Amino acid sequence: MEVREVNVVDIRTETCLPGTKFVESIKEVGIRVPIMINKNGHGYEVIDGRRRIQAARNLGLETVPAIIMEEGENDSDLLGVMLNLQRSPNLAYEVDKIRLCIKSGYTQQEIADRLCLSRTQLKKHFRLLNLCKEALNKVKSGEVNASTAFELSRLPKEAQKELVLSGEITKEDVHQRKVKHNLSSLLSLIPVEEGCDQLVLDFELVVAKMSTGHPLSEDVKNAVDVIRGFLKKEVQYS
Repeated sequence: MEVREVNVVDIRTETCLPGTKFVESIKEVGIRVPIMINKNGHGYEVIDGRRRIQAARNLGLETVPAIIMEEGENDSDLLGVMLNLQRSPNLAYEVDKIRLCIKSGYTQQEIADRLCLSRTQLKKHFRLLNLCKEALNKVKSGEVNASTAFELSRLPKEAQKELVLSGEITKEDVHQRKVKHNLSSLLSLIPVEEGCDQLVLDFELVVAKMSTGHPLSEDVKNAVDVIRGFLKKEVQYS
């Protein structure tokens, strides 16, 4: 399968927002990783590379480098092409490769070997499989960096989506949301009928651990105060 220059106007894809930084990067260095397309009766459809295509359109590029997947080629063929492409510094594309490896039936060790990752690195990458679609797109566009992405992956997908839709995401934003989520989960699990004195001590220990190195936001402090008030009432009536 060779890389060819394909006319942008012949490629059909859904409209997406590639992000300013992503477009600027394409403008400066061009499309370094070819898109993947397959041929249909009206031109081509995109398998991988929607944001690169949209960036090319935004910049007025006439052609893009592409690999055309022929009829009859399967996921294993596509995986082989992806693994042979230049290693992407963008974690989101590495996650796409991992997802495709899993779909093709590879074991964890085989995935680690093929992607040249240690088992520890692979475990970290696996966490990113928990990212919601919106968050993963932010990573692909460069709007969310790797460390923030790893933190974001620890949150439930609904909480991730809320953060993404709220605007710019920082590691601190994610940390504060994670603290609030942990506090809410703790409150929902409190067995009121058992050992309230011990619960107070356990709760304060949790708060102290979550506060280490990260000052709590006002919202989180308010949540802590609500739970403290709840526990004090239970201690009084126990």
